[in-house]
Amino acid sequence: TFNVTLYVVPVQGETATENNVITEMISVKYPLGFVLFDQTRCDSISYYSQWIVNLSDRGYIVDTYTGGTITPDVLADYNIFVIPQAWSGYSSDEISAIQNFVLAGGGLLVIGDSYPEYYTDLTSFAGIIWDYETYGWSGYTTNITIHEVTEGVSWVYFGAPLSQLFISSPAVSLIRDGNGLGETMLAASEVGAGRVIAIADEDTINNWNIGYADNLLLANNIIDWLSGTRYPHELIVRLDAPAYIEPNMTLILNATVYNRGLNNETNVELKLLINGTIVSNVTIPLLVNGSFYTLNYTWTPNIVAVYNVTAFAPPVPEENVTTNNVAMKFVHVQYPIINPEPGQYAYYLFKLYSPTGIPTEGYWNFTYDYYIERYKMHVTTWQKTPDGYIFQDWMIVNTMNRLIESGSNAGWWYFGWIETDIDIGSTINLLDGTATVSGTKVLLIGPKAIDCWEIPYSMYGYLYTFWYDKQSGLWIGMNSTNPYTGEYAELLLTDTNVPIGIQYEHDLGVTLDAPICIQPGETTVLNATVYNLGLNNETDVEIYLLINGTEVKSETLDVLVNGTSYTLNYSWTPMKEGVYNITAYTPIRSYENVTINNVVTEIVYVRYIEVALISDYSELMTIAPILDSMGIGYDIYNNNYYNRYTEDLNMLLNYKAVIFYTGSRWISSAEYSALESYLSFGGNLLITGFDCLVSDSLLAELVRSSTTGDNVGEPDLIVVNEEHPIMNGPYGSFPAGYHVYNLYSDCDMAEADEARGAVTVAELLDGYDKIIATEGLPGKVVYWNGRGEHDWTQIDDCQAMFKNTIHWFVTSYEHDLLVSLQVPEFLEPNDSTLVNATITNIGLNNETNVEIQLLINGTVVDSATDLTLLTDESYTISYLWRPKIAGFYNITVYAPPVPGENVTRNNVFSKIVKVRYAPRILAYIGYADYYDYANTIKSIESTFGPNYKLTEFTDYTQLDTMITGNDILLIPDQEYASTYTLQMIGEAWAQTLLDFLEKGGIIILCDGGYGYGGTYAILTGAQLMSISGTNYRSGYRLYLTDPDDPLAKGVSSTFYGPYYTVSFITEEENVVVDDGVYPVVIHKEWSNGHI
Repeated sequence: TFNVTLYVVPVQGETATENNVITEMISVKYPLGFVLFDQTRCDSISYYSQWIVNLSDRGYIVDTYTGGTITPDVLADYNIFVIPQAWSGYSSDEISAIQNFVLAGGGLLVIGDSYPEYYTDLTSFAGIIWDYETYGWSGYTTNITIHEVTEGVSWVYFGAPLSQLFISSPAVSLIRDGNGLGETMLAASEVGAGRVIAIADEDTINNWNIGYADNLLLANNIIDWLSGTRYPHELIVRLDAPAYIEPNMTLILNATVYNRGLNNETNVELKLLINGTIVSNVTIPLLVNGSFYTLNYTWTPNIVAVYNVTAFAPPVPEENVTTNNVAMKFVHVQYPIINPEPGQYAYYLFKLYSPTGIPTEGYWNFTYDYYIERYKMHVTTWQKTPDGYIFQDWMIVNTMNRLIESGSNAGWWYFGWIETDIDIGSTINLLDGTATVSGTKVLLIGPKAIDCWEIPYSMYGYLYTFWYDKQSGLWIGMNSTNPYTGEYAELLLTDTNVPIGIQYEHDLGVTLDAPICIQPGETTVLNATVYNLGLNNETDVEIYLLINGTEVKSETLDVLVNGTSYTLNYSWTPMKEGVYNITAYTPIRSYENVTINNVVTEIVYVRYIEVALISDYSELMTIAPILDSMGIGYDIYNNNYYNRYTEDLNMLLNYKAVIFYTGSRWISSAEYSALESYLSFGGNLLITGFDCLVSDSLLAELVRSSTTGDNVGEPDLIVVNEEHPIMNGPYGSFPAGYHVYNLYSDCDMAEADEARGAVTVAELLDGYDKIIATEGLPGKVVYWNGRGEHDWTQIDDCQAMFKNTIHWFVTSYEHDLLVSLQVPEFLEPNDSTLVNATITNIGLNNETNVEIQLLINGTVVDSATDLTLLTDESYTISYLWRPKIAGFYNITVYAPPVPGENVTRNNVFSKIVKVRYAPRILAYIGYADYYDYANTIKSIESTFGPNYKLTEFTDYTQLDTMITGNDILLIPDQEYASTYTLQMIGEAWAQTLLDFLEKGGIIILCDGGYGYGGTYAILTGAQLMSISGTNYRSGYRLYLTDPDDPLAKGVSSTFYGPYYTVSFITEEENVVVDDGVYPVVIHKEWSNGHI
């Protein structure tokens, strides 16, 4: 540090000389490093300005590059290159320049997360692969590995990671997600003479979140580690040599020495050794700091062996760190053990069998695309699981050892192809271990009989059996039985262009194309095909098709030329439900070498399809075996979150019952309309799903719940209505108070809306409803709180209740009347409406002398008698009703049972109609977020339906003229105004608000921790409350402090604050909800009104 002083000698007569001297203290030091931020296709560096300022203060020189193409010259003067969330890819030349920069000693930081495919191109050479994050995780994590990068870092906040990292040597995982899901969020790698770090979320170190947890410390550690430590004297040696090469192939070995020290070096030696013998060496007279020298050696090994290749530079004087003066690699000289060719493929069919033997199918396709380099094949896979999930993935397979070097299952041994020089008792590498060949088996692949090695393998408690073609080594099939559920699964090759098996002199094979399931009366075509797979033509070839052992069609061919086939077609229309054995065969010929492929059998299930399983993704696949056990036919519709089958009324009407899983999303208005229409046509609907009723007012309308909200930690079911068919049916009866434990515990705040005819069938322990049922619509709708598919498959009692529900939905009786009612939920006094009461004959017989009655508060106001109703016929009476007095009215439709009618619960249906004046709401939305405001309106509609009157205004000066005649002043969160502006508005409104409250008015003000903040300032400006600020409380536990307040109705005693929740810094009393210290909800009575 230097004291630099400028001094001017005073002139004659100058008396004020204090300003003749000025001094500055100047620190002269080497910069810690030179950092270059890419700005050609990335986030703006301004997003990271807090971090950049900190780096500059610590001694780093930070520059930006906006010029275009990344070249070696661009990177030449920098230690570290930062790529902050690239939006587009880099060219092969740019990637090569970046990789060479790292290999020569530079540091690379790649920040995610929106485009993992681009980032993989940048970091895969260092063992870091990017992919999309799977679980939607975000938040804090302490799952941190000790390393120089994480020194002093105890917790890290990840704002919204869209990516995750997969690592292979030499990379290491340093930080993982906070939910124990095993997703790597930050990885580091040392490759060549340089270093690489990948972080899967830009929100961790940008201005918005770098102040959270230890994020700033982590960001600084990253740069420090990438820059490395510069010593006065330091040589680094790098060796370029392949891990594998075939005998008698020529390659060039490159040994490079880098001068990473601060000084030039003289007489630097560099040696190259093979198995300890020097094969080449050089002495470099002058190696300038920052430069390098490469020694080349041409080598042609001809003996199969493993060779030790070493590059070594003896330390120069005063060089203290010498571990990086030597680089060693083992080179395997051998032939590949598998030989896939670019463009080859293998496609597999996966079948998962339920306990009743009915399979669900999936697919797994492998394509051998191209060699990314010699002996490294790029393999892509496409998979559709039996439960409907679709995956696309890739992997790099080393054909010299079958190791999956990167991509999916990196670090495992490849399972799609094995070596062929094996026999019974041989041990091979497989998946994450080893396996021993135990025997042989011939498998049918289409018409061909393939002689396979049989290899058992145990993993995670599952016992698998693999089969591989003896000739090519290709994977042919696999099976396994789930040790926990007993489910049997099998996988078989269906198509490939890899030559497999052996061609015999004489070989006939057959295949059979038949559906798994069809309905009675449905026509299908059975196709039986005979193939001549041998080397010779065959004469008098016969083919037969049998159903349950009875021949239904056959054919005799005069000649079947080798390499050709013939298909026998049979149109089949089964009329009865049942299980049918379909067999095709061609008689065995005495000179055939293989005969297992002369016969093939398929099982076809003939049954009516009555139920649709509609899942957001594929959640309801797990309940298919339950329906199988009941003999109920079903169709499966997966990925409804995208396909929206629930918007297609015509499709829904094909089914007696629909089971609908929807989770963590709002149903659309089109879904709501279609499903309500389905119910109005007599359909039956069962709805379940994770967090589906947290805030979805349309779904609440559909399932007839009067409340919404999250309700975690509720794993109990307590029977309330023991007479309901769900609790009293052919699969089990459960008395009131019966308690079921250990169910899926993340439920919602559901409450049967009795005014709309809903009943509580079972409750949670806290009193909210577990099962809500409504009938007489004229269809039925049941809501199962939580994840029903979990409860039905894991808990026997719940499975019985589910079966009772389905039985209630689909069973038809000899005599059965169903009544329904159409009437609005809300009316104002003296308004008129038409009440429609309908009776439908849903039984199997025509009915006479049918009667229907319409009652209001127990008094019959209309009726019809002596009706004749054919099956599925309806009759409606319409009554014009004009209530004059406000109140709650019970509207009931009733049909006396006909002779022989045993099930009479659907002969009566009631609805409560609320007759009251609609609340008049004036909403100020001058600075509101319209999306948030729309959600507020949805909340109002969930209580009042359309029965409210809303007026909106944006000019605050109009309040005086607009507030007259309104009951409520609604002030939603004013995100786009400053606290100063809102305070000013409150001051302007002060007298108007006092007058409004004096007349009994209600002010509802919503606030939140987003935007400029401080909507509360309207109340402080009007001197209605004294609030000095807010605390951000998103995700904090909140507490109900006044359960007797009207605002507390239906609110849990404790719950977590949603996004942008705030608490108020205030001494105000009348607190309804707080954060443990400060109020979150305040209900203040003022004069005759409320705030």
